[in-house]
Amino acid sequence: MADWTAAHTAAEVEAACIAHDVPVGTAYTAADIAVDPHMAARGDLVTVDDPVLGPLRQQAPFPRLDGEPPRAPSGAPVLGEHNDEVWCGLVGLSVDELARYRSDGIV
Repeated sequence: MADWTAAHTAAEVEAACIAHDVPVGTAYTAADIAVDPHMAARGDLVTVDDPVLGPLRQQAPFPRLDGEPPRAPSGAPVLGEHNDEVWCGLVGLSVDELARYRSDGIV
C-alpha cells in the first residue's frame, strides 16, 4: 500500500479510494490549507494586522457556533503591551510605583 500511494498524488489516491467506496480524506499541509478554495469560502483563514510584522494570514477563531458572532481575531501582543494590567491590576503596584520601576529600567 505504501509503495502504491507513494507513486500517486493525494488527489489520485483519494479519487481511487472513493471510486471503490473506501472511506478517505486528504491530510492537508499548511500550504494546502492556505490555497484551498473551500477553506477560503468557509472563512477559515483571516488576515490580521500585526503591529510589528504587518498583515498576516492566520486561522480564524475556532470554534464558530451557530447564532454566535465570530470573535475578532487579533495578533500577538507586543512586548510590554499588558504591563499596566498585570503590574497594577494583578500584582497591585500603584501607578507611581510602576512609573518608578519603568524609569529605573526594571520594567
